[in-house]
Amino acid sequence: MGAIGVKWMHLILECMCIEFFGKSVLPAFSAITGSEARKFMAFLVLVVAGSFQAYWSLPIPENQPRQGVSELWKSFTAVFRLDILGDYDVWELEGVHDQINKSVPGDMYDIVEGPESQLYHDGIQLMGTFLSCFVAVGAMNMSIGVLSKSYDENKARANQIYCHFKAGYTFKFLQRQVFSNNLGSKIWGVLCCFCSSSDESEGNNILENPMRPL
Repeated sequence: MGAIGVKWMHLILECMCIEFFGKSVLPAFSAITGSEARKFMAFLVLVVAGSFQAYWSLPIPENQPRQGVSELWKSFTAVFRLDILGDYDVWELEGVHDQINKSVPGDMYDIVEGPESQLYHDGIQLMGTFLSCFVAVGAMNMSIGVLSKSYDENKARANQIYCHFKAGYTFKFLQRQVFSNNLGSKIWGVLCCFCSSSDESEGNNILENPMRPL
């Protein structure tokens, strides 16, 4: 999976050497990978790590280690969705499952929310409200501002960024050309040797048996 993803990324970066893509996409790519974006991303990583540790400290039975369940990734995914995407589900964070109740008349079933936890409900509500307001909304707006400012600066010097990026890949392309030429010459030399040896053996057979029809 990692190898396939890396090869696709390598192909995409090589396509940036085309002027049609390079001058339009490279300013945005430089804004995402720039120093300001990296600093803000490091700040978000610290915020997500702190939020996850704060949530993981609650001894919720649903998040405890048990056989056949990746409880660590499950808890981290819930906190990540809350911090970055603003996907706030208090029942999921509490580890409460929906209940299916059969109604009295007929064979109808009702799906209702399970009982809230008497120990963690208030803490989960406070944490979810704080993270969804100050982290999810604030991080989204700040990231838009940081990337927009960086993109405007990079768009003003798009030609410089494109030429600098293409210069690095030109050296790689020249190396590939030299390698392919050397490989082609070696293959051609082997084929010539094979063909010449076949011609010499054919000539020797004709000299040994001159009456053999050509």
